[in-house]
Amino acid sequence: MVAVIVTLIVLVGQYVPVISNTMTTAITIKKFDEVRSLSDEVFFVKIDGLWGLVDSGGYMIVSPRYDDIDHRHHGTFDYTMVSINNQWGFVDRSGNEVVPIIYDEVRPFSNGLAAVRLGVRWGFVDTLGNEVIPLIYDEVPHFHNGHLVAVRAGVRWGFVDNMGNEVVPLIYDEVGEFQDGLALVRVGIRWGLVDSEGNEIAFPRFDEVRPITWGSGLFVENLALASVDGLWGIINTEGYEIVPFKYDHIWISTTRISSDFFSEPIIHNLAAVRIGGLWGFIDLAGNEIVEPRFDEVWNFESDIIAVVTGDLWGFITLAGNEIVEPQFDEIRPLGKEIVSTRVGDLWGLIDFEGNEIIPPRYNDIIVSFNNGLAPVRYNDLWGFIDAYGNEVVPPRYSDIWPFSDKLFSVRVGDWRDGLWGLVDIYGNEITPPRYSFMHFEVDGIFFSGDGFVRIKVGDIWGFVDVEGNEVLLTQHRYDALSSFSGGLAAVRVGDWGTGLWGLIDTEGNEVIVPRYSGMDMLGIGGDVSTPIFDSGFLRVYMGDWQTGRLWGLVDMYGNEVVPPRYDDITILSPGFVAVQKDGLWGIIRINR
Repeated sequence: MVAVIVTLIVLVGQYVPVISNTMTTAITIKKFDEVRSLSDEVFFVKIDGLWGLVDSGGYMIVSPRYDDIDHRHHGTFDYTMVSINNQWGFVDRSGNEVVPIIYDEVRPFSNGLAAVRLGVRWGFVDTLGNEVIPLIYDEVPHFHNGHLVAVRAGVRWGFVDNMGNEVVPLIYDEVGEFQDGLALVRVGIRWGLVDSEGNEIAFPRFDEVRPITWGSGLFVENLALASVDGLWGIINTEGYEIVPFKYDHIWISTTRISSDFFSEPIIHNLAAVRIGGLWGFIDLAGNEIVEPRFDEVWNFESDIIAVVTGDLWGFITLAGNEIVEPQFDEIRPLGKEIVSTRVGDLWGLIDFEGNEIIPPRYNDIIVSFNNGLAPVRYNDLWGFIDAYGNEVVPPRYSDIWPFSDKLFSVRVGDWRDGLWGLVDIYGNEITPPRYSFMHFEVDGIFFSGDGFVRIKVGDIWGFVDVEGNEVLLTQHRYDALSSFSGGLAAVRVGDWGTGLWGLIDTEGNEVIVPRYSGMDMLGIGGDVSTPIFDSGFLRVYMGDWQTGRLWGLVDMYGNEVVPPRYDDITILSPGFVAVQKDGLWGIIRINR
């Protein structure tokens, strides 16, 4: 048992000590209209429509005087935006007004600067309240990199440094954010590049400049895609043309080139290019490796490229030499050396040299190996093959899914009435199909909360771990079992409307005997749920929607930290909670 002491912070404009003795103590609620968390030990409080700040010791560090308060502080309590009579400024964590409340609009601090607006003009202030960039600009963006700030005067954009000096002249119709020392700039419909010293690296002549792979910076390995007059090429960080602008499309990817999917890094320093409706490959110096002659191409992240001529698939080398002439209706990669192929309605396996491993005979082959095994389907029954085409598990199960690194789940019978079991990667039945229920997510993948999966044998709940070890809850007959979270799962005795909830651990021991009407749980896929612990605490309640719910708090050791007697309860931080009674709020300190 972990000792937990609950103390009320009573606030009357000064600090009032409160004595606590056991796990809970009598509590008198201070009349706050609202309480919000700002940091682990500083909280917003609202009294009679005005906001103030209180610390963890019960001191009102900022008396209620603000009409509004905005703490978009990016995870740290440094500076908070506050408002009086629609004018904004900033206070620090001690409640000092570091930026006077005189501005019509302010934005959060970033890299030591905050954008402020007075009337229609924007500028920037530092953390001491100094206007380091004068309020003379018509617009500033929400981004800046700490050194240069984009600004607009009239209709023209440029960049100034954090002292207000103009570094990139205000001559552009649009500017982008600096990335790796370079930013895009636009004049009319054309884009160019400038560096952080204000030098124009590439004058605006491009229709578009974009990364060679999505999810990266503008330049990857010092290269970016660019287009001129609708044709694409490749440029470097100095703005030089590396690949001439003559292609309809250029994709650099490890996935299917003709689809808009991208991944890193660049494979083999090759780019797929399309010209006149046909695809080929070039290297990143612009040399043609495979002449454009295919309807579709696919880079397998190996030395082999899949190609389509007409509607049939085949394989070529990186040098363009044909390995397997186009003859398959569909292909799916199964790793770096094996490909599943479809001829008509049947699937087989070949290697990248064109050798047939399995002739087309299966109705389906799943496109990934799990521990060297891939599911196969024959006449609506599933089994497993290895990378050599051997049937490790002959098709005999109605369904089959990856379960863990060493196990697969299998089902005999239909989805509604069938039974589930477990087989290992050698085809041995670890658990013969006998589970009437096994916990799935919506997409069919097992949800293993804390490494455990819920099961049911008849009307007895239990769970299995990733090794296949099972725990059946035979000591107690529960009507519901949740997934695990932090080593605990919720259990219910009785029906949904009137049943009582408790908690068990991973050995099936009752940490909390079912006695609560409900608790905070996250629903996943309908009936699936898991307890929601916040800072080591779980909200619980007594009552229902009709009669009213009274909320309390328990910890992960089963201690009732706050009895369920409040209209609402909010966890502010690991050591503090806000409680509401009759529409009014107070703050409770939890001393472990």
